[in-house]
Amino acid sequence: MEVLLLKGVRMDKELELLAKEARKYKSPEEFTKYRYSLPLYSVDTIRKMKQILQRKENERKLLKKIWKLKKLPEPTKWDKNLIQDFKLFKKANFTSINDFWNFVKKSKKLRGVEYAWDKNRWRPILEKRRIERGKHKGKFKVVFPDKKERIVDKIRNIGGLNMDRKNLLFLALFSGLVGYGWYIRNIWYHKEMTRRTMPPPISGVSDYSDLLTTGIGIGGRPRFGRPKTDEERKLTHHLRYGTTDLPPRGTGLLRRGLVY
Repeated sequence: MEVLLLKGVRMDKELELLAKEARKYKSPEEFTKYRYSLPLYSVDTIRKMKQILQRKENERKLLKKIWKLKKLPEPTKWDKNLIQDFKLFKKANFTSINDFWNFVKKSKKLRGVEYAWDKNRWRPILEKRRIERGKHKGKFKVVFPDKKERIVDKIRNIGGLNMDRKNLLFLALFSGLVGYGWYIRNIWYHKEMTRRTMPPPISGVSDYSDLLTTGIGIGGRPRFGRPKTDEERKLTHHLRYGTTDLPPRGTGLLRRGLVY
C-alpha cells in the first residue's frame, strides 16, 4: 500500500487515488454506474451501501450452502469496488456519495488534497478559514465533507499547491528576478567570451563584425575590389577557426567552390 508519512502519522493514499479515478466521470450517477454497476439512488448514502453489502454477503452464503462449496464464492469486481469504497468513505466520515463528490471537486480545484488534524488523525476538508482574533487566533476553522465545522491547529496539503496570495506573489517575483539575472549573465558572458577570443586590433580595421560576411568573393559575388591584407586574413581566420596560421591565398574560396 502506498503511504505518506506526516510527522509520524501513517496515512494511506487510497482516497486520493479514488478521487483521481472519480474525476474521469462527469457526474456521481455516471461514477456509481461504472464503478459499482448500480444506480445512484441505491448507494447514495453509507447506510444503503452497508445494506447492499450485507445482502450480497447473504447471497454468497446461500450459494455456498446450495452448491455445497468449501468457501464463499468470490465477489464480482463491482462488489469489490463497493467494499473498498465503503471502508474508505467510513474512514473519511463521508455520509453519502455527494459528500465524496464535493470532496472530489474541491480537491481538483486545489490540485491536491488538504487535510486537517482532528481527533488524532488527518481528515480531508472542503473549506478552511484562518482565525485572526480571539482565543483561537492563528488556528483554522474548517469544513469536513460531512458538513461539520471544527477548529483545528494543523493543516497539510497532499500533492498540491498550498500557498496564499502573498506567497504566490513572492514566488512569482523571485522567479522573475532569477530569470532576469540569468538573462543579464548570458549577455555579459557572450560579450566577455567575444572579447577574450578577439585578437588585438590592427591598423586600418575598426569593426570586426562584418569580416565573416564581407570580402572579395563572399557569397559567390565576383572578385572586384581590394583583396584582404594579411592582417585582415589572420583576423578572419582566427574568428572562424581559432588560429592565425594562414593557408595559401584562395584556399577558402576553392573549398567553398567559389573558384575553380
